Amino acid sequence: MEFRNKKTGEIKKAHSIDEIGDKYAICFVENGKAYTYFKENIELMNNVEKDKLLVYEYKKTCHRCKKETSIKTYIVNGATKNNLKFPWDKASLNMHKTAELHKMHMQYPKIEFYPVEVVGHNDKFDELLMKAFPESITPNFSNIQKRMYPMNHCRNCKAKQGEFYIFEDINMIIQHMEEITLIGSIIIE
Repeated sequence: MEFRNKKTGEIKKAHSIDEIGDKYAICFVENGKAYTYFKENIELMNNVEKDKLLVYEYKKTCHRCKKETSIKTYIVNGATKNNLKFPWDKASLNMHKTAELHKMHMQYPKIEFYPVEVVGHNDKFDELLMKAFPESITPNFSNIQKRMYPMNHCRNCKAKQGEFYIFEDINMIIQHMEEITLIGSIIIE
């Protein structure tokens, strides 16, 4: 990612750029310190991913039939709505952690919870995902969350693969710095 400092005219490369209110938090190296700049002083350049939603896929064992199935999801920073990409920027994610996420970690100590959104979290992104993958992602009622939202279904037995378990899986993937397959992107309208 590149940005131009409007005050100096300098163009710099950044490892990550996150929006925080009226500022950008910019990290120049992985796990580095984030420097904040007022948005009016920064021009983002060559940041095509801001206009696209990245779509990932990973394999998991279905809880019902015990066969392998595919899960499709977006992974965005819940605070900034920016796409997350491997290598995961845990330092930036930790800056946006809420008290609720810390509490979840205390309840489930094996998982470090990050402020991420996955399929089922964001109505706008869910609609885009359903349009792009109508055979895989359809709305269904979640017995855990007691609400209707788009979710994956097992390709073998059609069992619901809900947001709670995908959220848990993605947090484990980020925690262990595992890479998952990026299968494409969807233009954000």
